[in-house]
Amino acid sequence: MTKIESKTASAAVKDILLSDPDGLHEMIRAVMQEVLEAEMDDGGGDH
Repeated sequence: MTKIESKTASAAVKDILLSDPDGLHEMIRAVMQEVLEAEMDDGGGDH
């Protein structure tokens, strides 16, 4: 019988971040860019 290795989502994310330390920085940069562009397209909203 083959042993199936299960991994929690947090463990999987930790492995990804450890293998590519700049990955988190790039992901945050991309998300922030999308948020800023959405706010600019929206005209600022009710802020």
